[in-house]
Amino acid sequence: DNPLYYNLLGQLWMQANQADKAEQAFKKSLALNEQLEVSYMNLAALYRRTNRMDEAIKEYEQLLAKNPDSVSAHMVLGIMAQQGKDHAKAQEHYRNILKVDPKFAPAGNNLAWLIMEQGGNLDEALTLAENARAQQSDNPAIADTLGWIYYHKKGYLKAVSLLKEAVEKLPENPEAQYHLGMALYKKGDEALARKALETAFQLSPDFPGSEEARATLKTLNES
Repeated sequence: DNPLYYNLLGQLWMQANQADKAEQAFKKSLALNEQLEVSYMNLAALYRRTNRMDEAIKEYEQLLAKNPDSVSAHMVLGIMAQQGKDHAKAQEHYRNILKVDPKFAPAGNNLAWLIMEQGGNLDEALTLAENARAQQSDNPAIADTLGWIYYHKKGYLKAVSLLKEAVEKLPENPEAQYHLGMALYKKGDEALARKALETAFQLSPDFPGSEEARATLKTLNES
């Protein structure tokens, strides 16, 4: 009658690609202890892996009903909402995380990004991104977010510095290359801007911001 053993059994069945048996084990674990957060998370992850997204969301929400301060559940639901373009819901989950743990960098970074992309308060976004970077100074995704915020605030020197760091650590990321290219363009480094934007398109013909990148590259090539 130990729920932890059933949770472990479910994890083993997941590794063995036996989704039905894994589901049964996780459900048995929760039947024995409905407060066991790890089993909710594992069952929801199983549903996500098998494209049963509505059921996954239900498990995360059931966990939050038991434990409203579950950072893990809020984070996954925030990411899922962000991917589904429900930006208000995503922001709500990230803000709930930061109420529980103000230093939780992934939530701060994602919230900063959404605020910036949705035309919100850039000063708030900057504060969130800087706090996230203080926790994870080597995280290139945070450097990219912070650099892109400085770009929108017209702080192009700072933006280029941060975005160069992001590209050095994420050289295969076309969006990071695009961000760097745009910051270099605004800073007046046309040759380097052209190189970064061309690299972005070599990596992918389509990425967030590709239309602006294509128009800017056309301007650069015509100058």
